[in-house]
Amino acid sequence: MLRARRGESTDEWYTTWPVVDRELSRHMDGLRGMRVYCNCDGPESMFAQWFAMHYTQLGLAGLRLSRFNPASHTLFDPDASGDTWEWDGAGWVHARLHGDGSFDSVECMRFAAQADVVCTNPPFSLLGQYLPLMVEHARHVLVLGNMNAVKYHGVFPLMMGGRLRLGYDTGRMGFMVHGERPAVLSTARWFTTLPVERAPFHPQGTGEGLPVFDAHPDVVCVDRLALLPDRAGLYGVPVTVFDRLPDPCWRVRGLFTSGTHSYGMGAPMVGGRERFARVLIERLPN
Repeated sequence: MLRARRGESTDEWYTTWPVVDRELSRHMDGLRGMRVYCNCDGPESMFAQWFAMHYTQLGLAGLRLSRFNPASHTLFDPDASGDTWEWDGAGWVHARLHGDGSFDSVECMRFAAQADVVCTNPPFSLLGQYLPLMVEHARHVLVLGNMNAVKYHGVFPLMMGGRLRLGYDTGRMGFMVHGERPAVLSTARWFTTLPVERAPFHPQGTGEGLPVFDAHPDVVCVDRLALLPDRAGLYGVPVTVFDRLPDPCWRVRGLFTSGTHSYGMGAPMVGGRERFARVLIERLPN
């Protein structure tokens, strides 16, 4: 909100090559032979360039891009429309769309349904709409977003049910704002339905001195995952728990959200003070 007040808030964060290459290289086996659709991209996109470069190596069955045109069907440019490109193995074949090229338009939703995987960096402000829509209509998704999207009402049930998970890269990611100014975002995460293999996370904390939530004295509040004790019980933990989900003896139960009531748990208050959203997890008895 502070960035927005200074006029710095923007959805135009362009993904850099290292960010794309670091994650997509971990999914090479899962991407082989697929029909790929990048529904927020033109040929200059790092996603488009990465898939074009690896097209033969992956044996892709197809590669399509589409891009939204904000001038489409406006008074100032009534003939404008969105664009789409297909890779023919040597270059991009361009065509005009009938609609504006928005990811939720009829044409682009048809492309998504025909693809095996949708892979892009959608506008972060639209992730609450984008992720549930793509998970519902596309076979697989591998998209970049903000970690805070985990808390959205349309996204958290997908995470909780195992239909959506975080990708491999959880470090600080570099972007270009408006394609000009470099920026680093520590809360960027990959969201995917593709398999992700992680080493089990084994909590090491003792649990001594940890507070409980005011309205839920049976739920222990844990501000840092390193403090999470490995013993049966209910714990409210940061959303970063999805970065390294613990072994099968743990399960996700719901979400504490600040100022709202989600999954019946209420606001996360500790000692009369409100905390940021917490994921409710349970350690099952041995």
